[in-house]
Amino acid sequence: MVIDSQSQSLLKNIQNKFDSVQTLKSEFVQEVKLAGQSKPTSISGTFFYKKKNHYRIELNSRHIISDGESVWNYDKGMGKVIITPVDDDPLSFSLYRYIMQYPNYCSVESELKNELKLEPNSDELELEYIKIWCDNNFIIKKVEVMDYSKNIYSFTFGSVDIEKQISDSVFLFSPPKGIKVIDLR
Repeated sequence: MVIDSQSQSLLKNIQNKFDSVQTLKSEFVQEVKLAGQSKPTSISGTFFYKKKNHYRIELNSRHIISDGESVWNYDKGMGKVIITPVDDDPLSFSLYRYIMQYPNYCSVESELKNELKLEPNSDELELEYIKIWCDNNFIIKKVEVMDYSKNIYSFTFGSVDIEKQISDSVFLFSPPKGIKVIDLR
């Protein structure tokens, strides 16, 4: 890991804040800009997070829920849910991994006062870079990832609530009657 003192301080503050947060809830916008496209496509929804790596993403017709061990990808319109194990796929969304683990394998620099850029030191992460933005209280506001194909994925949080406790039941999924269940665990 290569890191200067200013970047190290910002990274440490972001990590300390993230480590102190038990839960968070936020509206979000996800944009995907595929290489060669001039405009990104975007979706919005609600994001819930609870230590450690429990998350729930609610979109209009899709819910993605993780209890830290399994991920349920429920497509209401298709009437099916695909269940997979939580894995180490570098492109799967994991705030914990981006903030706490990946800096150990990257050169880290702060481009702006509240922005970090992580560039992997090897091909293991299969990414060009990860950028992390925070507010003045070191709460994450945006994460952007560019893969080797030059596709850019960004996840921008709206107002983040870290005060309200979130029940464990939010991170569990029981398939409704009549939907197709594909269990790949």
